Amino acid sequence: MNDYCTPGFTMSPVTAPYNLDTLTLRIKEAENSQKYFGCAEGYSRGLNGSFSIADDYFNSMFKYGAALVTVYGWGRNSADSKFAVSHSSDNPFVLAAQKWLNMECSENK
Repeated sequence: MNDYCTPGFTMSPVTAPYNLDTLTLRIKEAENSQKYFGCAEGYSRGLNGSFSIADDYFNSMFKYGAALVTVYGWGRNSADSKFAVSHSSDNPFVLAAQKWLNMECSENK
């Protein structure tokens, strides 16, 4: 690691499993002053598409020091559906993302 980079990872509870305790420990071992990481490719395909799960996903990432969280494949359909991704305004993931974005915006006013 270096002074101008933040480590980033592909992370998915289903397709690229991770353990945030282990991840943050390994980052500290590599560079003790590094406080952040990026969920550069976050795949949530195959999970229940509920608001609660989406909100918990964001909460866990930010709680452990994520400076960036991306999510691909969040939807209400089964993981093998070609329609598994939904960007509709009533999609539970979209609602959870808006909640976290609104909190960020209100903190920076």
